[in-house]
Amino acid sequence: MKQSKMLIPTLREMPSDAQVISHALMLRAGYVRQVSAGVYSYLPLANRVIEKAKKIMRQEFDKIGAVEMLAPALLSADLWRESGRYETYGEDLYKLKKTVRSQTLSWGLLTKKPSQLLSVILSSLTSNCH
Repeated sequence: MKQSKMLIPTLREMPSDAQVISHALMLRAGYVRQVSAGVYSYLPLANRVIEKAKKIMRQEFDKIGAVEMLAPALLSADLWRESGRYETYGEDLYKLKKTVRSQTLSWGLLTKKPSQLLSVILSSLTSNCH
């Protein structure tokens, strides 16, 4: 696609709120835009980079016979507690609670997915040992 046909809103000046140079450069180059505190939208240029990286990763996965998996972003607080991250992340973990029929359900919004992936893999494995 031609650059003239693509949305690439660049900035002339360094953003004053950007504390890390990579963050400032991605904003200036038109890769991302901040939606709210800590929340960013990937603009078309960044999305193209991400998709190309995914394509390369899939090709490498295919070469070694690996498979891809997609995990949910919202995860039961029980899995967070099991891994010890519920307390470790403290206020950095976005926590949700809801009471249904006198039972309180809790979730944590996932920042990284190792706990979820490990849980699924461990529950899916069958032992060959007798």
